[in-house]
Amino acid sequence: MNIELKEAAVMQMKKFLQAPEAQGARGIRLSIQNKGCAGHTYHIDYAYSVDECVDQTFEFANGQIIIWINRDTLIRFLQKGLVIDYVCDSVGSELPRYRFTFTNPSAKVTCGCGSSFNVETTLSTEE
Repeated sequence: MNIELKEAAVMQMKKFLQAPEAQGARGIRLSIQNKGCAGHTYHIDYAYSVDECVDQTFEFANGQIIIWINRDTLIRFLQKGLVIDYVCDSVGSELPRYRFTFTNPSAKVTCGCGSSFNVETTLSTEE
């Protein structure tokens, strides 16, 4: 399983980990939430606790950035890997918008703005 961070994402995640809220965090947790028009969105948060039996560890920038992802999430959503970048765009706005982008080769459906995805070819309305 290959997770790649582009240089801009590395720089932003370093800043993220230097924020006051990051005190005590062991790194970053990447998770997938059930929301968005295509079904799922990516969520980046601080990882204050880690379960080595359940979480897969990915290290970047010589160990300065550690990302934990639940192994079930990897199997279900990220089988073909993931590329994370940090970009500036102005989608529907005059002001620039900075955001992480996720390129997931396993995604079969994405929403128009690119913020949500699904690995299924049809969207389910069941909860």
